[in-house]
Amino acid sequence: MSNGVIILEKFGRMGLVLRKINVLLFVLLLLNVLPTSVFAETEIPIKVLLNGKQIQFTEQPIIRDGTTLVQFRPIFENLGFTVKFFDHGFGKTVTGYRANDDLQILLNIGDNKANVRNKVVNLEVAPQIINESTFVPLRFIAESSGSEVVWNSDDRSIQISTPQEKDNNKEEKGTNKDSNNQMFNLSDDSIKEAIREGENGLDNFTKIEKQYKLKILENKLTVKEPSITVTTPYLNIVMFSYLKSSDYKTFTFEEAKKIASVTELGVSINAFGEDMKFTQNVNVVIKQGSKIIQPKYILGNDKLANFTATWPKSPAFKSTIMGYFSLDELDLSKEAELIYLHNGKENSATYKLEFSKYK
Repeated sequence: MSNGVIILEKFGRMGLVLRKINVLLFVLLLLNVLPTSVFAETEIPIKVLLNGKQIQFTEQPIIRDGTTLVQFRPIFENLGFTVKFFDHGFGKTVTGYRANDDLQILLNIGDNKANVRNKVVNLEVAPQIINESTFVPLRFIAESSGSEVVWNSDDRSIQISTPQEKDNNKEEKGTNKDSNNQMFNLSDDSIKEAIREGENGLDNFTKIEKQYKLKILENKLTVKEPSITVTTPYLNIVMFSYLKSSDYKTFTFEEAKKIASVTELGVSINAFGEDMKFTQNVNVVIKQGSKIIQPKYILGNDKLANFTATWPKSPAFKSTIMGYFSLDELDLSKEAELIYLHNGKENSATYKLEFSKYK
């Protein structure tokens, strides 16, 4: 009798264990079958707006380590960039290039270092591939392009405002000093005219470019004086139209409109020196009355110069440098002087700026 009780107790305990195992298996199965929204609150998708208009992505933006990542192509293209993707075999690279301000951004997948205007910049989160799509840091791309970024935690939206949008707001308030200057307010007819001028070939482009070359007023340089050209939106449209037409391609009105929206005055400097690093000491400023205006930024002064045809005789080296000035600092209704500093003001040249003459 006692043996029968022992056997029943053993089977009873075994049955209890089996029931517990079955319950655990059922719970695990349930967790796998039911959607995660049953157990966790559904997150509101992140919405990205550019100047008030929503950017559409095929993959939703995500947050990694406090950084919002988005698909690279929609964000670059909406900010006016031409994008390229390279698979080198040993790595993948994303580049965005914007012609109207000669801005290039380069990112390597998985690398926390990016390249903006040939300068290395550290990233909080590296670009990465998610669901077969390439994701890049949104704030870094937008701010590198000159835009402002504002995060709204209430509705999980990101507002991006481009420089053009900010300038439009200024103009509405009557604070834009160049509102009456046609250089930066090209009409549609002027844009179409510039496209046609570029399509007329190299000789025509060269003839137009000469009208933008600056006359030298004073030369205190110990090296050959540079040739300096004002690069207005009109001249840039003529140039890009010529370059495309020379390759049997069409420079579209939409592409030209992007260049016409530029908000900086550019100067192109073909400079000369006696060593390969001479550009590191080069600067250019605008003098208007008693006011000295420094460039917003300079391109090309961090690169080694090229040999000239006369090397090793003087001038031995040459380089092209671009300087860009903020329109907010300039009064385009008045003439000014551009001063090229080869190595300080004691080694400089002064040129005449006549804004009223330039389209």
